Amino acid sequence: MNGSSSSASSSTAPDPAQITWEWLFANTSLHAAGLLDQTSEVSQRGFGEGTDDGEAGVNSSVSILTIRGSRGSTSFIVKRCSKTASHDVVAPNGGTNEKAAFINHFSERFAPDRNAGENEGPLVVPRSYHSQKKPIGENGEGFLLILEKLKGPEWRTLDFEAGCPRDEAFACIRSLGKFHGYFYSEKGMKDLEATSSWLPQTPIRLELADMVQDYYCDAWQQFQKVAPQELLTPQLRSLCEPLRKFYAVLVKRMAQGPSTLVHGDFRLENLRFRHLGQRAETIQVAAFDWQFSSRARGAYDLAYFMGLGLTPRVRAREQDRLKSEYISSVTAAAGESAGALLTQVSNDLEADLCVAILLILASFIIGAATAPDASQAMHWTSIQRISQTALDWQAAGVLPVSEVPSTGAFAKTEAAELPGSPIPHSKL
Repeated sequence: MNGSSSSASSSTAPDPAQITWEWLFANTSLHAAGLLDQTSEVSQRGFGEGTDDGEAGVNSSVSILTIRGSRGSTSFIVKRCSKTASHDVVAPNGGTNEKAAFINHFSERFAPDRNAGENEGPLVVPRSYHSQKKPIGENGEGFLLILEKLKGPEWRTLDFEAGCPRDEAFACIRSLGKFHGYFYSEKGMKDLEATSSWLPQTPIRLELADMVQDYYCDAWQQFQKVAPQELLTPQLRSLCEPLRKFYAVLVKRMAQGPSTLVHGDFRLENLRFRHLGQRAETIQVAAFDWQFSSRARGAYDLAYFMGLGLTPRVRAREQDRLKSEYISSVTAAAGESAGALLTQVSNDLEADLCVAILLILASFIIGAATAPDASQAMHWTSIQRISQTALDWQAAGVLPVSEVPSTGAFAKTEAAELPGSPIPHSKL
């Protein structure tokens, strides 16, 4: 890493309502990166007060920071994540110093691919210039981040409701597979251990699995009180009820090796796309919002994208080819030395996707139970899309189980049909 972004500042300085030049100079790495000097002018505007490209998050507030100086005008994303009722359960992983250093390490690791003429590299990772915990009100806390802004029209956001188009979907899967595959390689394993040994196991940390299961039980009860009745179908209940008992079992499965570095929130809203040429192979993909990154089975990210990023029609038509593309990309990036490990990744993929989509469904149930009114519509749509994916994949076939097998695939079981479930249970 070079000095321009090798580290991001993290401090306990007060979070200013309006960020000033003095505050940036004292508390961030922008001056060291050559992006802030004595002649710089600083301005900040709320998200949506101009032409933005969709960085706003459901769990955070966003503003745009602009610095104008001798090197021209550069914009950054300022994200403030507040503590909510479910924050302790689904809190961002890692300390702020660790997270900023982690983001920038892999931003630099994959930086050469930003200007490549082909989509030969893994995901582009935006740089971080500041990360800190910040007080909110009298008793709470949250996070303040200043991130590189991937601005349009070069980088484009895609509409969640419309879903990801086919070419962009395959570019995304190729990039994700290469990203995961790097960490299955001998070099990638050493890199991850050297820089990110603090990362938790699974996006919902393994050590909290039993606690989160208890929280899910309460959230599921609350969800049934606030959700539209048309959403509370027998099929949804057949997926959600067993998770009251088996959620922690599924988390433990995701934590078992072979593990890679997963993004943990790999949905369309956290991705950007740009075309470097006329062919589909020249589409590059960037991912931001790495707050839930962790070590886990790569199927977690794959299920997140396929279950939420695609419309049901596109997913049904393309999912087999997308899975094949993912395995091919993982294999190409990991190399021959990872042969035995890659065989397990491939053999376990179908069952791992089922485990992952059920965990993701549980996360959205937790979120919907405590979400503010402004984000409820997004939660309803997401739960519809995720649950339909789980039904199409016959994901309930991995349930019920009493314990996670210590070896071999976590295969769907033939035993014990779930009450009211329309899903035929069979082995993979």
